[in-house]
Amino acid sequence: MVRVSDVADSSLIDMTEIVFDDYEFTNEFDLGFDIDKLGVHKGAPMLFTVLDDHALVINKMKYPEDVTTVPLGFVAEEHGKAYTIDLHQVPAGWRVYLEDKMTGAWQEITNDAYRFNNNVEFRMERFVLHFSMKSDPIAQVHPGMVAWGMSRGIEVAFSNMRSLEAEILVTNMMGQVVFNNKKVSTSENYNIPLADREPQVYLVTIVTPELTTTQKVVR
Repeated sequence: MVRVSDVADSSLIDMTEIVFDDYEFTNEFDLGFDIDKLGVHKGAPMLFTVLDDHALVINKMKYPEDVTTVPLGFVAEEHGKAYTIDLHQVPAGWRVYLEDKMTGAWQEITNDAYRFNNNVEFRMERFVLHFSMKSDPIAQVHPGMVAWGMSRGIEVAFSNMRSLEAEILVTNMMGQVVFNNKKVSTSENYNIPLADREPQVYLVTIVTPELTTTQKVVR
C-alpha cells in the first residue's frame, strides 16, 4: 500500500494498492483484477499507479523475479503545497525506492517517507517506484541519450529523462549550425531530418536541466 498525505492537514490522504502474486496476474491490464481510480474526497490529493492509459487504485502484478518498476501518478490542485509519500505492509526483505523525475531525487522509502512540493505541471510523469528483492541498494538510474545516422537523417533516443522536453543542436565540424529545436519531446525517439549529401561528421548536443551531452555522429 502506498500513501500520500498533506503535510498541513493529515486528514487529506489518498492510497493506492500494489499486489504481487504468482496467481493469474500479469504486468498488463488484468480485467477483473486491476481497478481504475474513480476519484477522491474534496481537497485531497490523488495517488495512483499508471499502466498504459489506465490510472489504477489497485494494480495486481506478477511476482517480480528481481527488480521491477511501477510508474506512480500524483495529482493535487494547489501548486507548491507539501506532501509526503510512504508505504504500508511491505514484504519482509524488500527494498522500495521512490524516484522523483522532476527533481532527480532518489530515496528508499521502505521505512522513511519522501517529502516533496507539488508542481501542477507534473502529474502522471513525476514518480516511479522501484521494487527490489535484493538486500543490496539499487543504483540510481541516470538520464542518457544516444544518436545514430540513418538514411533520412539522425535518430535520437532518450532514456530515463526527467525533463519532458529537450533542446537538440546539430553542428558540423566547422561549427555551423545545421539544425536546432528547443522543444523536442523526450518521451519517444526523435528524427533530425538532413538533406542527402556525402557522409559527414556531426556533433549532436542535447540540453535539458539535468543533462547536457554531445555525441559525434557520421551521416
